[in-house]
Amino acid sequence: AIDALTNRTYRGRVEDVQAWDEDSYTSAGIAEENRSVIRVLGKGLSKPDEIDLAFFEFQYSTFSDRNMQTAPAWVRAKIDVNSADGEYEVDDHLSITMASVQFTYIRSRTDELIDYLSNGLPGKGMGVTKKAAKGFINKRIQTRSFLDLTIAAPQLRIPQHEMACNGVVMRLGDLQLRTWFELDGSECDEGSVDWCRALSVSIVGLGWNTYYDKKLEAIDDLSINLEINLRKPVSKRRAMELQGSLSFVVMLLKYSDYCLLRAILCNNIGRKPDVSKWDNVEKAYWLEEAQEEDETHDEKSQEADR
Repeated sequence: AIDALTNRTYRGRVEDVQAWDEDSYTSAGIAEENRSVIRVLGKGLSKPDEIDLAFFEFQYSTFSDRNMQTAPAWVRAKIDVNSADGEYEVDDHLSITMASVQFTYIRSRTDELIDYLSNGLPGKGMGVTKKAAKGFINKRIQTRSFLDLTIAAPQLRIPQHEMACNGVVMRLGDLQLRTWFELDGSECDEGSVDWCRALSVSIVGLGWNTYYDKKLEAIDDLSINLEINLRKPVSKRRAMELQGSLSFVVMLLKYSDYCLLRAILCNNIGRKPDVSKWDNVEKAYWLEEAQEEDETHDEKSQEADR
């Protein structure tokens, strides 16, 4: 934490994260490259020359004395534009950056992880975390704060099946999300200047590639760029404004790619997992505990009837 007069800045980062599948598969097994569940790739698509990013990094700054000299350039630009319409004060600014992360999707494994996180011991803690995050977001919406979220081109890797070296890589594009508040110069019912919450979302480089025998195939499709802008006035009498733009889309599908997509749908995405092989100790314990409670309740009811 850095304290400059009454302003405060907090910084933190997580350098790397990896998740690896070490299960032993009784049938044909699993290809080594498919054992990776999550891994950090580093930089994004739109800025290939910059250094590799940390997995997660944040900076939170408060501006108690209204001195905005240390604020990012885009925040100061918004302040300059809106200051002409009335008093414009900023409470804080939160900046979050995340490196490009690749997630390998195998349905049986992914469904088992979701079941463990939902019904196992982590699910209890995640419920509390979700509630706290929802309260934090609702509180920030009501304050005059700025948010800058940048995620560098996450990838979803979908092999044909566990042993296959063929599959599809979905490139989800570089994501940048910014929220701020604006003054519109008009007066609300209380006589003060009305203001609204603004949201800007841009995604650059959406696309996909196939890979055969671990080699990524080149593709002639144009990458897809998407931009969305939203303005939501605080006053309920004002209408919400939504604008969006989508780049020109060209997509070619070769017959070999079509066959591969069908194989992925049949052998991975559409294949129903065998839940009997799932090992969720916490869930099994709670089910057994609930069963014992039911048996105890039935015994007491029988004794009362006698």
